[in-house]
Amino acid sequence: MVLGYTDAAFMNDTGAYLRFALRAAGDITGTILVPAIVAALLGTALDAHYGTGRIIFVVCLLLAFAATAFILVKKVRMYAKEYQQLIDAPVRDRSAGR
Repeated sequence: MVLGYTDAAFMNDTGAYLRFALRAAGDITGTILVPAIVAALLGTALDAHYGTGRIIFVVCLLLAFAATAFILVKKVRMYAKEYQQLIDAPVRDRSAGR
């Protein structure tokens, strides 16, 4: 018995958990990587253009960090709510119809 499910019911419902986990992991990874990469490229280009050393680069990274933290908090709360709904949903025994 796993998390209150019989083994067969859990195995039939594992696909939903796996899809949720992969979607959440991909979304959170993209949320972290994209702003950091864009900030690094933009900061480097602007520093080279204006000849400011690494000042704009650091500022861009700090802004990206702040934006990422704000967005991550919202996404993690959203995924926590969605995960709770997934847990609370009744288990569908797909093998019963066979």
